[in-house]
Amino acid sequence: MRKVFIFVCLVFILGSAKAQNEINIMSYNLLRYPEALPVGRADTLAKILETYKVDVLGVSELLTNLGSIEILNKALNGKTTKYKAAKFTPATRGDLHQMLYYNSDKLALYEQDTVQSNTRDFNKYTLYPITTDLVKGDTIFIDFYVCHLKAGQDSEDSIKRIENVSYLVRHLDMEVKSKNRVLMGDFNLYTDKEEAYQLLTEGSIPYFKDPIASGGNWHNNYNYRDIFTQSSRSQQLFNEGSGGGIDDRFDFILTSSSMVNASHEVHYKENSYKALGNDGNCFNKNITDCGGDKSLLSSLYYMSDHLPVVSTLELLSAEFVSVSKFQTMETKVWFDANHHLQIELSEPSIVEVYNAEGQRVAFSHEKADRQIIKGIQQHPQGIYFIHFLDLGKVVKVALIK
Repeated sequence: MRKVFIFVCLVFILGSAKAQNEINIMSYNLLRYPEALPVGRADTLAKILETYKVDVLGVSELLTNLGSIEILNKALNGKTTKYKAAKFTPATRGDLHQMLYYNSDKLALYEQDTVQSNTRDFNKYTLYPITTDLVKGDTIFIDFYVCHLKAGQDSEDSIKRIENVSYLVRHLDMEVKSKNRVLMGDFNLYTDKEEAYQLLTEGSIPYFKDPIASGGNWHNNYNYRDIFTQSSRSQQLFNEGSGGGIDDRFDFILTSSSMVNASHEVHYKENSYKALGNDGNCFNKNITDCGGDKSLLSSLYYMSDHLPVVSTLELLSAEFVSVSKFQTMETKVWFDANHHLQIELSEPSIVEVYNAEGQRVAFSHEKADRQIIKGIQQHPQGIYFIHFLDLGKVVKVALIK
């Protein structure tokens, strides 16, 4: 049965505008979203995201899929349609889930997976940037892991964090060592001497590195006041979350070791790592006692008892292709119900078709007319890039069978 037609998703013109090569990341514990008070926190999150233009958002303490949809539709896509969400995957244990959202103008989701443990899951999302190099056969994959380790200062809590991380480490040991990886979330760590942190960051080839190299005894330590993320409130708000003021570095964005090297294909941008809103002047106080944008600080205070951590990745040589509206293009591309690629050209061009992994799956010389390329209907559904060499255009289409 013919189920779905394929529609053109985006059209790109190479070199038509100033290219970008940055990916802005945010990791945020949303405090039992959407149930925790105050109500209407999607609007509060939207105000925060107006301040920091995020490309990848990883969240923890998400309670429901409906909450996830609300974040996507109200907080991220209130004034745009460019953000997409990964598939909501319920946690194996408990009611606290993780989720990832991404800017589909810059990135595409290749696959996702779950690393289960005896306590809490790690959610893995593999993204690739949509760049000028993609249509040349070069694909950069980045694995984003979102997590929420066990809270608490007791030795039992620390042991659970160790056990939790051990499952991730075993998973990483079975994969390629040189992968681009980002680990983000609420780690609930008090010191870099905790074995969970040591498992992640120590060894001859450490799995991850702290891009700001700020290890130490973080808890209530004035020397680390500007990277603290918890608690945004000196006292509980509506009996929700934690109080105590800004005095802990619970939330992290770590990268694989290679990504702290500025010569790597995708790497951490120096000085981009921040606890959003924390200027170091509200140690053991409310986040609203810090300096800066008062509207942002107020939104951070009411949104969660945690602050978001933000960081930026840079692409070394590849650049994002700039987006142009399809209506302005003379070239039309679509898949028909038989999964044949149909093209209408106003002038002749050499046509190359690439899959999401940067592999060329079709090549042809096409005349100025309606043409059908039958060479890819046997390939799996997914994203394809049609490169018109003579016209300098790239069209992104989705094949759904």
